[in-house]
Amino acid sequence: MARRFFQVQDEVAFTASTSDLPIPFNPYLDTLDLSLRFTTAVAAVLTKTGLQTVKPLEIKLNNKAVKSLQGDDAFALANEFLGEAPLVGETTGVGSTGKIEGIPIPVWGQPKHGSWSTRASFASQTNVSAPVVSLEAEIVDKVLHEGYISALTSFFTPPSSGSGFNQAYDNLLPADCLGILFFSTTVPTFAADTISCREVQALIAGTLAWQAEWKNISRPGSGGTLKNPPVVGTVFAQGFTDFLQNYAYYDTHDDPIPKGQRLTLKIQSDDTSAIRIIPVLQFK
Repeated sequence: MARRFFQVQDEVAFTASTSDLPIPFNPYLDTLDLSLRFTTAVAAVLTKTGLQTVKPLEIKLNNKAVKSLQGDDAFALANEFLGEAPLVGETTGVGSTGKIEGIPIPVWGQPKHGSWSTRASFASQTNVSAPVVSLEAEIVDKVLHEGYISALTSFFTPPSSGSGFNQAYDNLLPADCLGILFFSTTVPTFAADTISCREVQALIAGTLAWQAEWKNISRPGSGGTLKNPPVVGTVFAQGFTDFLQNYAYYDTHDDPIPKGQRLTLKIQSDDTSAIRIIPVLQFK
């Protein structure tokens, strides 16, 4: 199997949103790889802050977005869905350089699906200076998966804390669901056990399919790389502050929720901080 890389956007200053950029896709578009580089203006910048300069990255099929992910969500999806951890160098002080290299965003596109393009929207972040973005397509000479991947972000703010389960997502699935990525603003720390996404109920066609607490859907070994290493403090073992602790992934890859089913997600919350929900769908 031959794997080739094609530049979609060579390194360029990222101080404004890009135009719609065509992506090579013949014979098979496996992933679109996102890389970022930046320096620090006043103080050290956390990796998640650098990633949030991308809000969002869209991947479009026939000019319609089938993926819409902000940078940190794309990083988490690579970790949880693909089991890959991109290369990261976190800034250490004023004038140092931060790098996030090769975030693979799964596409699984073929010529029969249509034409592919992408657009990165820029969002200024505190202390991030001289950001640079690049995008590369990974092309494979044979089809690895039938059906392209869609990942569109849904946003939910709990109406109140401690008020039982609130409906956060309710949609008829247009394709098979391979898993669901959750972002919770507040997660447990050494000092407190407050969780924005405390517990999740999933109903399929109105029937409860599963119910899980945050600790069980965000546990180490639940897919992806080790995101919660057993260390004291806040510094992640791989060299960057561990924002991945704010993510959980419910994996249904081995038993997808079928196309045409109504998926309803209800969430119990300890506070009213933002939650993001990203179903991973495979259109065959």
